[in-house]
Amino acid sequence: MATATLRSALDQPFPAGRAWAESALWRLGLHPDAELDVRHVAQGWMRLGVGDDATLVDTLFVLTDTQLGFGQVEVETTDPHWVPLSSIVAMVVAVPIAVGTALLITHYLRPRVGGTIGFLVDLLAAGPRR
Repeated sequence: MATATLRSALDQPFPAGRAWAESALWRLGLHPDAELDVRHVAQGWMRLGVGDDATLVDTLFVLTDTQLGFGQVEVETTDPHWVPLSSIVAMVVAVPIAVGTALLITHYLRPRVGGTIGFLVDLLAAGPRR
């Protein structure tokens, strides 16, 4: 669903309210009347913190043609959070390849071949174990 302005994308009901959504847009550095080709706007939650200190924070997700933005009202930060979609696609492609390579080296290849390939991977990472 392509829309002309962010304000028209905010016509859907948000559980936290429209004023909350507009505040989250301001956190992203966007004015609600900005001309931007928006594909989708949704409310969700992000986990902030680690362990027992972690909390769920209401988050506004804005998807455009080239980037994903997420704005949070409760978090005291002024930095807008925009992630290029190309980096998300790169992670989706790279992580399974990396995990598959690691499993291949550690579990499926003979120890001598796996050790040699593991050494080459360590050299590529610029941090040999030996």
